[in-house]
Amino acid sequence: RDDLLDLTGAEQTVGKSVGKDLEKGKLTLPILHHLGACAPLARGRAIELIPRAGHDPDAQAQLRQGLAETGSIAYAESVAADLVERSRREIAALPDTPARAMLDALCAAIVDRAL
Repeated sequence: RDDLLDLTGAEQTVGKSVGKDLEKGKLTLPILHHLGACAPLARGRAIELIPRAGHDPDAQAQLRQGLAETGSIAYAESVAADLVERSRREIAALPDTPARAMLDALCAAIVDRAL
């Protein structure tokens, strides 16, 4: 979810700077999915945009559009939701304690974090 927030979140909503993964050249799940899902020409364009997108709002907007078009944002959201659901099932097997309740609340917070 953090990867998505860094790509698609607004700083005022997220509460921290966004685009840092791109600035550092990190290839996160949504980016990797996009590079694998898009046509060769679009892949080349994305590879050109990635290093600029961390500091260039226009490049970031173009990259976001490409991610949306290939379903990469939805894919990453789905993977995150699946991982959280799997974690919640594992947590449910733990004894009913305040620690378990906190772990479950943390899982819920991950899914509910606003983009």
